[in-house]
Amino acid sequence: MSSTISTHAGDRLKAVRDLLGKSQAEMAGLLHISLRGYQNYERGEREVPRATLLRAQEHIGLNPEWVTAGVEPMWLNGSTTSTTSTPGISAAAKPPEPLRDFGDRYREVVHVVDAVLSAHGLQPNRVLYEALKTVVFAHGVSEANLALLVAGIEQQGRGGEQ
Repeated sequence: MSSTISTHAGDRLKAVRDLLGKSQAEMAGLLHISLRGYQNYERGEREVPRATLLRAQEHIGLNPEWVTAGVEPMWLNGSTTSTTSTPGISAAAKPPEPLRDFGDRYREVVHVVDAVLSAHGLQPNRVLYEALKTVVFAHGVSEANLALLVAGIEQQGRGGEQ
């Protein structure tokens, strides 16, 4: 009995990573998992959890069923590009709109965070600034809820005064 769970899913993850021009560390970061975990999936030593597959779907438009079973389409953006060649990606395959929109979404998040901080007259340290951007980006926090969060931070900074 082999210790490998599925090299096919691992091969498909590697093919996607190569297509996108990402390192293993970058793919792990994109999927919010450890580098070691990503490497285990790519080598076929661990089964890719459904939550990780759903993050791949959300962040880059990758079809979870394509990763696990080779069920086309590869991308969930309506592309009709064939992906049947080994390891599963046609040279003509293109990343879907969600990946191309990533930069636009990030710039929008920066704008929202900057606007809320400016409205409160705050200039947080770099760590807090990056944390606020991450919360808004990763969790889709609305501008109104971000304002409440910033107001709470501001109040804590004044020693909890009412």
